[in-house]
Amino acid sequence: MVLRHPTLLGIVVLLLGLTGCREVSQPALDASGPLFPIEQEGEWGYMTREGTPAIPPQFDRAYRFVDNRALVRQNGQYGFINTNGTAVIPPSYAAAGPFSEGLAPVRPDSLWGFIDRDGDVVIPPQFATAGTFRDGLARVTLQNGEMGYITLNGTPVRAPSEW
Repeated sequence: MVLRHPTLLGIVVLLLGLTGCREVSQPALDASGPLFPIEQEGEWGYMTREGTPAIPPQFDRAYRFVDNRALVRQNGQYGFINTNGTAVIPPSYAAAGPFSEGLAPVRPDSLWGFIDRDGDVVIPPQFATAGTFRDGLARVTLQNGEMGYITLNGTPVRAPSEW
């Protein structure tokens, strides 16, 4: 069979190439970070911008660095490491989010609160959901399902009457 149209050949080659690709759920590399998460054989670690191994794969999941802290999941628990790979906040949370404006949302059990970069509780767990801070506010959901915002020190803004 002779293909007379070069574009048809290109489409066939493209389709064959795409069938071998797999989607990776890890966010794209952020060029502003010092290290980048990589996955090898089901475990996550970190590499430098140049592709040199930096922190060996040892985590269930690894996320990008923010404020020189990276959220990691190890043995089903979430914690934070520094750029040396040292656990500065050991994995002990059922769920967590990345640092933003110096605080990270964490869920030790059923409720969310916020910790600082040293792991100290700044806003005690009291929310059904909690987002990351942006421009000094984080969106939260109360246990009764009402949504609102809090400031970096936990003060409610546009608060429901129950606060």
